[in-house]
Amino acid sequence: MEETLHLDIFRVNEEKANRYTAFCTFIAAVVAVLMWLLNLCGFFIVDQTLMNVAMPGGVALFLLPSLLVRVWKGDTRLLKYVIMYCFMIGIAILNSALTIQLVLA
Repeated sequence: MEETLHLDIFRVNEEKANRYTAFCTFIAAVVAVLMWLLNLCGFFIVDQTLMNVAMPGGVALFLLPSLLVRVWKGDTRLLKYVIMYCFMIGIAILNSALTIQLVLA
């Protein structure tokens, strides 16, 4: 009986951690969109074509975890790895395509 209680606590903790991580990636998407808008206004000196190619992919990968947390029906232990994969690939796209001035911002 007590073993089941501990497993339920771990499951609930895992779900809360996944929701919090998805929220953090959502905030990262908001920051990326803000950088994109500031570049369109001329605040940054990044090539518009390069920015318009890199940002949609990065933002989409940052928003994907928020969607997955809502619709995921499988094992929540696997979801945390999917969320981290989305975040790492999004960061890799933005870092490889954008200049150092924007990455530092």
